[in-house]
Amino acid sequence: MKKMLLILSYIILSNNSLFGQDQIYKAISDSEFKLYRDIVSTLKDTSFIVYPLIEKHISSSMLDIPELIQKYGFNREQFRKSAIDDVFIIKNNSSFNAINPDSIDSYQNYKEANDTLIFEPFLYAIKKHYHKSAVCYFNKLLLSKNKKFAIAEYFISCGNLCGYGATVLMKKKKDKWIIIKYLTHSIS
Repeated sequence: MKKMLLILSYIILSNNSLFGQDQIYKAISDSEFKLYRDIVSTLKDTSFIVYPLIEKHISSSMLDIPELIQKYGFNREQFRKSAIDDVFIIKNNSSFNAINPDSIDSYQNYKEANDTLIFEPFLYAIKKHYHKSAVCYFNKLLLSKNKKFAIAEYFISCGNLCGYGATVLMKKKKDKWIIIKYLTHSIS
């Protein structure tokens, strides 16, 4: 009985999650990368490193959805999604640095060699390994039907009750995305 429970547990775990480098992430498209790059270029504070995994949709509860649909060409379905089916990845590049995704799990429970308990292990590890004091998180962006407008959301976390972010409406002009409107702001 005990052996059967162990086998069953192993099967459930191996089907529901992948461990370490076995995890496969979808790469963001070139146009999405350009949009994220253009957001980063507008930020004056560069003391952060980019969190490479995009795991959530934008939070639409505070958005004027009817205006976004009517004026900018989004559709209602885009705002109804509650979970992302896939995890997307932003890779390191010349515009900004991203955390190595293989190190994220080890950074979550980071301890010094002497097993010292660290209050915020993830940020401590980021500071130690990347010499950055904050992490910038992006949510999955929304593109309008005609691909001329986008809604993007970011948050820069520098610790417990320390951070800021925004949901922005962007417009593509030539080959550059520019912020045309701040839809929400968040501060902790």
